[in-house]
Amino acid sequence: MAPLAHSSASSPRLHAALAGAEASPDAVAAAAEAATEGIAPTTDIHASAEYRAHLARVLTRRAVTAAAGM
Repeated sequence: MAPLAHSSASSPRLHAALAGAEASPDAVAAAAEAATEGIAPTTDIHASAEYRAHLARVLTRRAVTAAAGM
């Protein structure tokens, strides 16, 4: 997502939040929060930076939940 960061990259904090964690709602929540650390979403005519950060958390939560088969 270009408006979230200048380039796509893997998040070390996200990986750290998931590494060795049991598939649980708490682990998913930690991963979702970690997904927005270190990014600087931008605001433009389409969405605010706050909304984009919220969306990053929601999409991460959905992806991790689906990957864990929860």
